[in-house]
Amino acid sequence: MPGTGKYPDKRAALDDTETHTTDLESIHLQVKGRNSRGEFELESIDARSLLDEGNYAMSEERHDDAIRHYERLLTVFPDSRLAPTALYNMGLALEGKGEYDAAIVKYGILARDKTRDRDSIDAHLRIASVQAELERWNESHQTLVEVLARSDLTHSDRIEGLARLGYATLERGDQAAAEAVLHQAVEYYKHLTTGLDTNYFVAMSYYYLAQIPHRQFRTLPMRPPEDQLKIDLDAKAELVARAYDRYLQSLQVQNAYWATAAGYQMSEIYKELWNDVVLAPLPAGLSAQARQLYMEEIHQRAREFLERAMNGHSRNIQLAEAYKTTTAWSNASRRRTIELAAILARESSGELVTPERKKIPVPQYIPARIDL
Repeated sequence: MPGTGKYPDKRAALDDTETHTTDLESIHLQVKGRNSRGEFELESIDARSLLDEGNYAMSEERHDDAIRHYERLLTVFPDSRLAPTALYNMGLALEGKGEYDAAIVKYGILARDKTRDRDSIDAHLRIASVQAELERWNESHQTLVEVLARSDLTHSDRIEGLARLGYATLERGDQAAAEAVLHQAVEYYKHLTTGLDTNYFVAMSYYYLAQIPHRQFRTLPMRPPEDQLKIDLDAKAELVARAYDRYLQSLQVQNAYWATAAGYQMSEIYKELWNDVVLAPLPAGLSAQARQLYMEEIHQRAREFLERAMNGHSRNIQLAEAYKTTTAWSNASRRRTIELAAILARESSGELVTPERKKIPVPQYIPARIDL
């Protein structure tokens, strides 16, 4: 299921960004009924009040109430300058209810209206991000191709579109194409002479560039005989180095979320390498005693990978503290240090620990749920 963040992306405030100092929005009067004296009572409503009431309901996660206020604004004041914000926020409320396809329909109305400029672009990107949340990678990929074909994108929009496209392409299983798109994103960034709205998607691009060799590392086998085993281990070590360097580039962008994500993976890849080494096939023909001595030597040599993983996760916790925040990744590193400390203690006592083959849950990036 999609993530649970309360307010997504660039519209986290659920508000119209224009000044409220002078509001020339029209006011609508309607008869509410008669009072106790038999006199007609009038109700005055305006677009600003309806938007504010909808936003307040959203802040309390009363999604049905929010939708009711937004719908009323769109019905009574269809030409209001606040109508696009109400339509977008209605999409957010529908997402809050789990009605994702209905939300995409609302965003689609805005996305197709190119006269709305900023609203249209935000909605178009939002469609792609919701599709990614739902793991509809082909749909998200196609939407992002359409976004990137637009001529009205800012530099920030284009890097966001490329980063998201690279992510969707990777999840579709096309690593070569994903690498090309993600490189395009970072090269575009390197040649900019102006700043960006956020460094979030630059860091994301480097992170998923690192994920490519990391995922290749995970699928590379360790095969006998001993000569082949050495070739496979050297290949894995090369992929580790490439992934580590790219994670480091993501970390150096200095976005708290992606820095701790990269820090987690830079540490975890050494734990994965330890797993591979100690679980590698043993040479054929060894006696029971020789097998034991061989395994002891392997564990002794591989211990440095556990220590690197432990130190890396500890530093990742400190990194989050330096940013004065915690993330899902720094919390995962905190849990990992406890596990690794226990393994190292058992190994120090002479036990040859066998890695558990169960999959360790790690945080998952939810594109639409990160507050920028």
